[in-house]
Amino acid sequence: MNPEAGGPPPAIATVLVNWQGADDTVECLESLFASDYPGQSVVVVDNGSPDDSLAKLVAWAEGRYPVPLSAPAADGPPPAPCPKPVSYARLDLDTAALGRGWLPGVRLYLIAAGRNHGFAGGVNIGLRFALANPALRYAWVLNNDTVVARDCLSRMERRMRDAPAAGMCGSRILFYWQPETVQVLGGAAFRPWLGTSRLLGHRWAAARQPDPRQLERDFDHLSGASILVSRRFLEDVGFMDEGYFLYFEEMDWAMRGKRRYGLVYADDALVYHKEGASIGSSHRHQKRSPLSVFFMVRSRLRFTRKFFPWALPSVLAYSLATALRALCQGRRAQARAMFSALCGLSPQRALGWTPDP
Repeated sequence: MNPEAGGPPPAIATVLVNWQGADDTVECLESLFASDYPGQSVVVVDNGSPDDSLAKLVAWAEGRYPVPLSAPAADGPPPAPCPKPVSYARLDLDTAALGRGWLPGVRLYLIAAGRNHGFAGGVNIGLRFALANPALRYAWVLNNDTVVARDCLSRMERRMRDAPAAGMCGSRILFYWQPETVQVLGGAAFRPWLGTSRLLGHRWAAARQPDPRQLERDFDHLSGASILVSRRFLEDVGFMDEGYFLYFEEMDWAMRGKRRYGLVYADDALVYHKEGASIGSSHRHQKRSPLSVFFMVRSRLRFTRKFFPWALPSVLAYSLATALRALCQGRRAQARAMFSALCGLSPQRALGWTPDP
């Protein structure tokens, strides 16, 4: 029903993936449960964290875990913690996969995934569980290292409601530690000959006003840090491609649906992003971890082969040049990771890394 016509608001499930980042997830949950949107439930998928993340999240819901309230994004003093306890249900992977566990009055669902399924795999676990709720209208895929404005979800839902042909909605994403600076205005334009994206509005002053409809025309994909996706899109296009493990999954998702669904943008929906807290990713090349650059190169090649095979020679050349530049700049660990990905090595062989805890 349309909330403007007096009916209840559409049910929305917010999906977070946690991997040994309980403090970030707790801060994100605090902002989500301060939301002015009444039809929201939150699904947290713990991707096999080797630490005590799940125990910390349970303790937080029960009011037994201290809340980090250092967010510089807030105007004035930090907000008060949301009321505790928060009603929650803890589920194992098998129960969640069967769609069991939806309970009246429960606001938070904690799913123990058992191992690291990658970002796309973790998101898909949460989305499949969310779709088991027949009342669900939208799902909000949100990075766990974010803090959101109180009216963020309401404004994204309103934009989707105003654009019936849309399948996804992005938001204005600001740097958490520099809230006066834009990280990305919703999404990006993709450059297939390089296999890279140009983030729209990147490093703009937050006070600068864009043309939201022009941005929507320029989008090739939305930022994976914040995507509101419709149930219709999920049932028609499907879930994220888990073959990427990390990076490019949101681009793949948008490419698969772009001929049938529009991408829209809510400029007044504010998200503050810490950027790459769990795996060491960053838009500054020098700060990226070897694991991050390995998956960036591997996923870039996978995406190019799938959607732009004609661009593979130039993407390979660009990736090789990037690896050589890292080597010349003394970033040997990064260079080794890039060369390993270009050679098709597994992360286990290249870096001694396995997703299993």
